[in-house]
Amino acid sequence: MVGIQAHNNRRVCKAGLAELRDLEAQGVIRIWDADGVYAVLLTSGKKLAKQAADVRVAMRRNSEILIEGQIPAGLLEQAN
Repeated sequence: MVGIQAHNNRRVCKAGLAELRDLEAQGVIRIWDADGVYAVLLTSGKKLAKQAADVRVAMRRNSEILIEGQIPAGLLEQAN
């Protein structure tokens, strides 16, 4: 399960990683891991390239992934 936090910091939802991988395979979403984000930041100009290593370390430390796209509401479960 992957936790997803709303922009208002009040609701946390979970979604199964297998379901998210299926959505990625269908082209609905894109999942960014720490190494993928690092690679993009390195090619995004000097300021972002300087921050790339720190971002990668923080993402790994916190077991974070980034989701690009919209997750269907039916896949989300209330976490609290």
